[in-house]
Amino acid sequence: MDFTLLFWVEAILAFFLGLLLLLDYKRYKEPIFKFLYIVFFIVVIKSIVYVAIDFGEVFWTKLEIGYTGATREALFDDIMPLYYLRFFVWQAVELIFIIALSYAFLIRRKSVETENLRGIKTFMWLQILLVLALVAVVAFLSLQSKEVVDLTYETDDAGRHFVIQERAREGVPAVAPRKYKFTDTYEPVLEKEIVDGRLRITRSIRTYKTDIAFVEFIKGNLGRGILVVWKLVLLVFAWVAISSIYGYVGNLLSYINKNKKLLYFFLGVIMLFYVFSSLILFNSNMGWFVIGVTAMVLFAVFGYKVHLQFIEGIEKQVENLARERDIIIDLMRNISAIIGAGDFELDTIIKEIVDASVKGSSARAGAILIRDPLTNRLTVQYVKGMYPPTRPFKIVAGMTLNEAMIVEKFRAEKIAIGEGLIGQVAESGVSIYIPDTTKDDRFIQTIKGTMTVVSFLAVPLKTKEEVFGVLTIVDDERSFLESDLGLIETLGEQAAITIQQIQMYQEILEKKQAEKELGVAGEIQRSLIPHTFPEGEKYDMYAFSIPAKGVGGDYYDYIDFGSNKIAVMMFDVSGKGVPAALIMVMIRSILRTIATLEEETNDVLHRLNNTISEEIVEDRYATGFYLLFDAERGIMSYTNAGHGPLVLYRASKDEFEYMDTDGMPVGIMADIEYGKGYTTLERGDIAVLYTDGITEAMNEAHEEFGMDRFFDVIRSNKREPAREIANRILEEVNRFVGTAPQHDDETLLIFKMR
Repeated sequence: MDFTLLFWVEAILAFFLGLLLLLDYKRYKEPIFKFLYIVFFIVVIKSIVYVAIDFGEVFWTKLEIGYTGATREALFDDIMPLYYLRFFVWQAVELIFIIALSYAFLIRRKSVETENLRGIKTFMWLQILLVLALVAVVAFLSLQSKEVVDLTYETDDAGRHFVIQERAREGVPAVAPRKYKFTDTYEPVLEKEIVDGRLRITRSIRTYKTDIAFVEFIKGNLGRGILVVWKLVLLVFAWVAISSIYGYVGNLLSYINKNKKLLYFFLGVIMLFYVFSSLILFNSNMGWFVIGVTAMVLFAVFGYKVHLQFIEGIEKQVENLARERDIIIDLMRNISAIIGAGDFELDTIIKEIVDASVKGSSARAGAILIRDPLTNRLTVQYVKGMYPPTRPFKIVAGMTLNEAMIVEKFRAEKIAIGEGLIGQVAESGVSIYIPDTTKDDRFIQTIKGTMTVVSFLAVPLKTKEEVFGVLTIVDDERSFLESDLGLIETLGEQAAITIQQIQMYQEILEKKQAEKELGVAGEIQRSLIPHTFPEGEKYDMYAFSIPAKGVGGDYYDYIDFGSNKIAVMMFDVSGKGVPAALIMVMIRSILRTIATLEEETNDVLHRLNNTISEEIVEDRYATGFYLLFDAERGIMSYTNAGHGPLVLYRASKDEFEYMDTDGMPVGIMADIEYGKGYTTLERGDIAVLYTDGITEAMNEAHEEFGMDRFFDVIRSNKREPAREIANRILEEVNRFVGTAPQHDDETLLIFKMR
């Protein structure tokens, strides 16, 4: 058998699997894929090296046993130095592979604990450079050798080369091969002939034997033994690194943690392989290389399982996002129902938020703490489950703690800003996520023996100006995942907006001042409408909204998904004041929860309509326009819900088009089907969303500004950026209106392709 085939099997398997993992890395940027595809491409390179140096080429001879006429097969040892050099190169290349592999596991393990990996990486590269230097020295000195052997051989049916020798007998020197030093006039021999139906080849082979003892020592058994021990030590370190991956670390390195047994099996097989390489005369029977191929197959199985598990993980993330979205939608629906029933009690709203947080994360307990403006301390507003106190307390002899006592102790605490983990969240405005409290000294177990908290999570409740509370959950059985952190942060954001608006509204009810109500509603509106816009490589965007009487019903927003992909929306809510502003809050919260790149625009508005139509009264509704835009491909999808159509200026044609679909305003009735449209944008094209306060603005003669003037301003400023176009439109509207009062809100959004 030609054992070169084994190297090709390794190379082909590693190449295609490495290519798969490279594509995975390019698409998902997951570090484990980078680690794996580099390892597999190293396997490809080393396999090619083994084929290039004819590692599988071995010469045999048949020796007579005494004078009986019987023969036995033996290794032809006149070119043993050549075998040693090839095997040394193999050992060195395998060592470089094992250095890269073992340190990859070590680096992955250490990256969980520290970002400073310079020392580990430096030591890895020093070892690789040392091996390369050793190979370079041995190869250079071996290439200086002048020793050559001329031999004649035939190849049997199994692919083995047998040297033809005269009077070849045990204890009797062979006479056929000729060994000598070649000179500058040396001409290598290469002859072929057919003898008894077999091809017989005579050729010259260099032995690369040197007169330097150190070089021959390194190429010999003892030198190779050192390289084998080196590899085994590195593999033991890799084994230890893998075995230390569990608990919180196991969650972060889940792909390694899930496949520990397979990796142990792989390490055991490859260590056995290298032990064999030092004990067995390597070229007497290369069948033991099957062990190495087996190890490679096991690692390939590991790589493919990581690929499959990642795909399964993506599907699970999609499920988690859907679950998170449903939780938030249910929460907003429940809050809307409470508000719709006229219940503006803050405790009721807070209870819904905490219940949703505990249920969504499967936590043991959760709580919301609100900062008291008089004492500047955090007080517990609502707690669900057995949440432990933040401060240790003494237990009197004979006292048995129960859940009611523990919760009451926690309720009684007044936590200063900056005190403990919860106080630190309130002070910094940054979430604290401790998936494994046993590895974090910041968390203090206050009721040991009754409850041991395993995982802790706290997020701030804040406005743009300050933190006014903290939402926190704990569990005593499992570690919270990053998906739990994302859910709680999202709920915290929605909770902060809702609590703030309820607090403002309670203040309005207490003071019963209409002016105050309008002011608060204006603050709500201003806090919802963005005032900064994304700087896309492919597009330019700007918008403004000017209310007619201090508080308007217009609302616009965008969601920047990155990579020049964005969702844009504009709504005109019926009515004014706080009720209209709260509907804006509801629309914003629901859209930011359900809007994704994968969700069709008509499906988004369908879900929005179904969510809010059951919760708001009949005279409260909103017209709206929602679009998704991929600037990389210039593709826009859109859906209209009873709003004015999107105006699109085509730069290449110098024409205007209306982008519109069927659909009624949201909030009137459920189960309404909405249309969907697609279009493409090219360089210079301008998309405009607006409310009728722009086009229906009237002067003192009761004339409307109209679409023709609107189009003229856009066309005359088509080369300007979006901000300048919007400002020019506003200037022309104001010039046209003159001293006439503004009768409606003026809202405009410009979107221009660069």
